[in-house]
Amino acid sequence: MTIQAWERTPFVGREPERGHLRRLWEGAVAGHGGLAVIAGEPGIGKTRLVEEVAAEAVSGGMRTVVGHCEERRGSPPYLPFAEILEMAQRRLAAADFQMVLGDATSEMVRLLPGLRRSWPSLPLPLELPPEQERRYLFNNVTEVLERLAGLAPLMLVVEDL
Repeated sequence: MTIQAWERTPFVGREPERGHLRRLWEGAVAGHGGLAVIAGEPGIGKTRLVEEVAAEAVSGGMRTVVGHCEERRGSPPYLPFAEILEMAQRRLAAADFQMVLGDATSEMVRLLPGLRRSWPSLPLPLELPPEQERRYLFNNVTEVLERLAGLAPLMLVVEDL
């Protein structure tokens, strides 16, 4: 179930944190990257803080994508990156998403197996030793995220890292 903005309780407080995050996304819109880590005990409002700032950032022209880390046994590897790319795929026109994937499309099938439905003629990902495969995949994910950020300033959220 999705909670609509009007159904939420008002967001109060956390002004220093909001201000810091706001300055970071304003800097990103101006072409200066940044990093924020929000830490604390469960239930203190970290996710809500990020959601509120992300909503402001989106209204200011920033693209926001979210991935979640899970500590459960059997969680798929690279889950936050797969979720981030799935969200980008849902939010972009097909041609824009294909441009974002670029020459990494066949490698991204490792994270998004459903790409084969859209592009059945994709070549298979490279067969590499596991250590090289991981590095190659991360390099390709980095390139894809850089192209995504080239379309609009990007707020990348990784929950529960």
